[in-house]
Amino acid sequence: LTLLDVCAAPWGKTAQLADFLLTHNIPGFVRGNDVETKRLGTRATNIQRCGLYNTLATKLDGSQIGNLYPEFFDAMLVDAPCSGEWTGFKSDAAYKWRKEESINKIVWLQEHIVTSAVKACKPGGIIVYSTCTLNPFENELQIKKLLDKYGDALEILPINVENKSPGIVYDPALATGHEDKMLRCRPHIH
Repeated sequence: LTLLDVCAAPWGKTAQLADFLLTHNIPGFVRGNDVETKRLGTRATNIQRCGLYNTLATKLDGSQIGNLYPEFFDAMLVDAPCSGEWTGFKSDAAYKWRKEESINKIVWLQEHIVTSAVKACKPGGIIVYSTCTLNPFENELQIKKLLDKYGDALEILPINVENKSPGIVYDPALATGHEDKMLRCRPHIH
């Protein structure tokens, strides 16, 4: 089993995936990737501290992974860079820089990273897409773009979580028809 955490820093997700494989005796490895050199040191500390020998770190542009490793990974986690609106409950820093131009740049980057993930995922593989933001441009609309681009080649799988908050539709013209299969985690509920 080959897993990729596309935007891995600070490496906690990579560690959880690697630990899951080891704990359940599933052969395979987890590749944690991040484009920032300074974040690679965190990876070494966390992964080595946990004794996770089934991991590999790479420093690649997430939007190029599909070109470099076409149909290579069995499963991928794309916890995409985002505007961080959902972190506003911790501090208001995410709101201070939030401007339409900034959001548009992030949306563009997310679209390129998740499209690259589709190209790098084996047929029948699984991609999990997530952010820690509120707006639908960085969430449901990214899924809509993928469905529009790849059509029946993609299948949206349901997420079964108690008290689930489904995806939102702010404009019926932009609905995916799969919002009931999406999940918006809310810290005070989930």
